Amino acid sequence: MTSRDAARVLAGRVPGVVGAAAVVLVAGLVLGALEGCARDLSRGDVLDALRAQSWPVDATVESAQDPGGGRYERPRASARSESPDEPWRAVGAEVERAVVAGWVPVFAQCAGPQDSVRVDLVREVLPGVPATATVTGEVVDELGLPVPLSGGSTVVSVAVVAAAPQDVSDPALLPTSVRGGVAGEAVDLATCLADPAASGDLRWVGTPAALPTLGGPLPR
Repeated sequence: MTSRDAARVLAGRVPGVVGAAAVVLVAGLVLGALEGCARDLSRGDVLDALRAQSWPVDATVESAQDPGGGRYERPRASARSESPDEPWRAVGAEVERAVVAGWVPVFAQCAGPQDSVRVDLVREVLPGVPATATVTGEVVDELGLPVPLSGGSTVVSVAVVAAAPQDVSDPALLPTSVRGGVAGEAVDLATCLADPAASGDLRWVGTPAALPTLGGPLPR
């Protein structure tokens, strides 16, 4: 029996409580509507979830204006720091902090201890809302241009991108790497983060998972 049916039965049996039954019915409908609204995910909810993350530290959280044409911007966060270590050591330390905070590494790519190193990680920032983080490390000079290890310092950058409400409503808009949920098992990062070979050969493990900052186009 629905709440409307119950109200009709109650009103038919006890005429004096018609008004009370109506009040109860309306209140129930209002509360139901409010609960429905609470379940609707907004971009602000995702941005707040990114701000609540303990990693990356001192991150800048933002979301640009949608460009239109069925395209939309995904919520994102970023952080940047310098390290005296080689890129692979610096990235390894940052990834360790991410793992402690609940992120799961799923991809690593490197081309030698003096070259760029990249690690992709995933986690849910809210139930059903996946996010990816890409940690990179490279040696740059004062202008930010890549240089040999002896000519600059290692800069570690973290770029986090979370699914937008549009993605959650239609998971087909997400890349396959996170469409079915985030990975539960980490890949072995030793290929890139455990004394990598001195050669410049490109090496990798796992599958890239970084979410693009721009989503869509939305189906018409």
